[in-house]
Amino acid sequence: MSEEYSWSSTTQGLILSAFFYGYICTQVLGGFLADKFGGKSVLALGAFLWSLFTLATPWVAHHVFLLFACRMLLGAGEGLGFPAIHSLIAQWIPHHESSRAVATVTAASYAGAILALLISAPIAASSLGWKWIFYIFAIMGFGWNIPWYIFGASTPDQCSELSSLRSMYDGKKDNQIPSYTPLGGDLESVTEGGEEYHRDLDSSKAVGEEEVLVQNNQQRLDNRIPWCKILRAKEVWAILINQFCNSWGFYVLLSWLPTYYKDVFNVDLNELGYFSVLPYIVQGLVGLASGFIGDYAIYRLGIPVVTVRRVAQCVGMLGPGVFLLLAGYTATSVTIGMVYISLALGFNSLTLIGVSISQLDIAPRFAGIIFGIGNTAATLPGILGVTVTGLLLESKEAWPLVFGLAASFYFVGAWTWLFWGGGSQIVIP
Repeated sequence: MSEEYSWSSTTQGLILSAFFYGYICTQVLGGFLADKFGGKSVLALGAFLWSLFTLATPWVAHHVFLLFACRMLLGAGEGLGFPAIHSLIAQWIPHHESSRAVATVTAASYAGAILALLISAPIAASSLGWKWIFYIFAIMGFGWNIPWYIFGASTPDQCSELSSLRSMYDGKKDNQIPSYTPLGGDLESVTEGGEEYHRDLDSSKAVGEEEVLVQNNQQRLDNRIPWCKILRAKEVWAILINQFCNSWGFYVLLSWLPTYYKDVFNVDLNELGYFSVLPYIVQGLVGLASGFIGDYAIYRLGIPVVTVRRVAQCVGMLGPGVFLLLAGYTATSVTIGMVYISLALGFNSLTLIGVSISQLDIAPRFAGIIFGIGNTAATLPGILGVTVTGLLLESKEAWPLVFGLAASFYFVGAWTWLFWGGGSQIVIP
């Protein structure tokens, strides 16, 4: 597209950042709507919007202003997605399985990035042309959304298959860990036998996990969002700061990694997809494994929740900071550069059991809204980082500065999380 329309690096940066202008506007809204009315319809609406404007992209690509507006609306649709998903996870998934649930969903998004990178370059180079990249992805989006809207459910009590789910829960042992920690209680108590239950339930009788999930949903609908408590909690600010710092490097790589290979190592267009895809394969595999490791460390080995969250997040921030510096200043071949980027994204996947899961620890009732606030902070680098990178790359020798700036944000995030992040109590009941 950039070659066909003769876009400069600055123009490319502005067009790439347009997505994030829309994305940032619907984060809090998506979390609020999902927590209040259910995640199913919010996710379906988001999928419809992002598929529609993906389909429209080739038709407006000749006009920069229309393309900017189209990508902004596409971003607004996608902005509804992850807050709705995290609200659904809070409703459906027992807490002792939440790390692997978040990791699995996020790894699936990495798989989507891998698929896109693998097929986009060959399609663009084929007789179909680059326009069919957008048509194919739009068809995939519509194709997924229809069965989701028909068969999906926001909560267990809205699911027609709940009777079989109840039977499964009823057959479990009495000392099984409950789906959530006590409201206002301590997550560490879960690792000591899982015998505490929600304060507002009768502590003298065992309550099935499905019933706890249903009551959590009713309480969620009945309660107002405690904005003051949310904004005063240092754990929430740790989430916001780390989402921002973490996403600077993530979005710069997501938007500019092929350009890095092309500018620095003169990689051919047909080979860009293969060099770009390996880092995301590593990221997805490590991310998926980290979810299981996190749950195992907490609920089997008895390692305190706060320790798991802090170690994972700090390592997940320091690792990519170091390897991006190496990629920017020492990489002498495309293979070495690819290895450094792969290691950076692999280490970064550990944040899936750090900041990405933290809202389920500190405020399960408001997981969607807090994720939306955090993801709003995470989207700012999509606007600032992508645009600033485009300006810097008017000089192709600026890659050390680009990666050095991203590394500095990773280091700041790690330092902040070490002191504020990884809460082990429900601080917003």
